[in-house]
Amino acid sequence: DCPQRERFGWLGDAQLSAETTIHNFDMGGAYTSFVRLINDSQNETDGNVQDCVPWYGHGHGQADPAWGSAYTFIADWVGSYYDDDEIFRAHYAGIKGHLEALRTQAKADNTDGLLTFSWWGDWCPPSGCKMDKGHHNSAIVSSFMYIKQIRIMAKMAKILGHDDDAA
Repeated sequence: DCPQRERFGWLGDAQLSAETTIHNFDMGGAYTSFVRLINDSQNETDGNVQDCVPWYGHGHGQADPAWGSAYTFIADWVGSYYDDDEIFRAHYAGIKGHLEALRTQAKADNTDGLLTFSWWGDWCPPSGCKMDKGHHNSAIVSSFMYIKQIRIMAKMAKILGHDDDAA
């Protein structure tokens, strides 16, 4: 992106680099803190996460599904790479709320459970994006990120003994 001038904690940038930096450096503390920032900024009413943290009103209050996936992905990478279930316990409710917000959006998209909502259009299909008021750019990427997060949540639920959620 543009790290030479960008100073905000954009979730899209964070989730694209997190697994690589976790693999190469001791990043457990730094990313545990970053996941906490996501949780602290989360909308308690509807479960939406923002696309940039800490939240100062910039970006979007309902993150693009690919960007908001940083909450789930980074928590999973910290838990998996550092064999630390505590991050799962600490953020289980928040990630569950985030996924519930995505489920609500998928229902509103009215496309048989697919999530078509997208803000940024960074991942337009080969035919191109058609910008509309709902920002429905890419069912492929948004739905993929949504499904991948659901699978991670099922894994976390199983680890924590939440059998109903795991199912």
